[in-house]
Amino acid sequence: GGHAGVIELKVGDGVLSAPQIAFREACRALGIRWACCRSLERVEAVLTEWLAEFGLSLKGSVAA
Repeated sequence: GGHAGVIELKVGDGVLSAPQIAFREACRALGIRWACCRSLERVEAVLTEWLAEFGLSLKGSVAA
């Protein structure tokens, strides 16, 4: 079995659109990890958390 995760990137105070909310809910209903991140640091933290569930770690750092 595979695993999937989706990261929605937002800038500033941007909010999720109706289609993005529907997509988030569909992901959650299917057991797909989903996160909304507003910085590269948060992306790195989310990936680190998700990988830790499998005993893995992020090998490098996230960069723009």
